[in-house]
Amino acid sequence: MGNEKSCDLTGTGENECSPDEKREKDILLTSPTCPHCEQAKRILRSKIESGEIEVMSTDTERGIELASKLELRAVPRLLHEEGGEIDVCQITTTGKALCKSGRVLNFGDENSKDVQPEGYQE
Repeated sequence: MGNEKSCDLTGTGENECSPDEKREKDILLTSPTCPHCEQAKRILRSKIESGEIEVMSTDTERGIELASKLELRAVPRLLHEEGGEIDVCQITTTGKALCKSGRVLNFGDENSKDVQPEGYQE
């Protein structure tokens, strides 16, 4: 895993990948002082621990660049990157990610019910 090449989501060009190397990637963007971020980390714990979702803080250089580039005003946000495109998503209490594109990603229990309204909220 240490030699695995990671495509650069920030657009700085440091780790540019060819189209063949671009793969699906999920990043949970958080803030150190955000209570909702802690809740999102708890909801997505198994995916974070397995490496399926990377956690990145807005107090890191890369986190600041992503938040700025994507004009994010709130965290937590799940950034779903696929084929070089980034979709910004909001996490529900059941582990679903409601994305700006209209896509719904399910990271939680399929039998659980959402308690938040459907659709992306700014």
